[in-house]
Amino acid sequence: RRIVRTLMAAGANESDVVLTEIPGKEHWWWDTSEPNDGGAVNDPQMRNFFKESFSRPAGALPPGLLWSTWRLVAFNPASIGAKGGLRIRRQQMPHRRSAVLVLGLGARQGAGSSDAASVALRIETSNVLALDWHAAS
Repeated sequence: RRIVRTLMAAGANESDVVLTEIPGKEHWWWDTSEPNDGGAVNDPQMRNFFKESFSRPAGALPPGLLWSTWRLVAFNPASIGAKGGLRIRRQQMPHRRSAVLVLGLGARQGAGSSDAASVALRIETSNVLALDWHAAS
């Protein structure tokens, strides 16, 4: 439950966060139906999550996320990877919370909304000295 509160405080969308609690099971377990069946990390929900996550190129955003609002938060940029090609490289105050807020403002007038090059974005940063952003091709 704490991680859900942390994710929401960091700007996650409610629709992207799923908390599943299994009655009678502690925080971490290995045996569900039979001994050594994988428990918490091998149920259908987790297998689908891993399949979807690993099928995207590294750092790629889920479809449609570029047009929405999202946030990248780091306390140590060396300990996290990119999100949607965006990576915090340097902080103004090392080892303090840094954030990049990306606001998808939709397509520019006269441009097709499905054309990624036509999307207007607003970027807000906090405690960020340098960042890289490599758009997926």
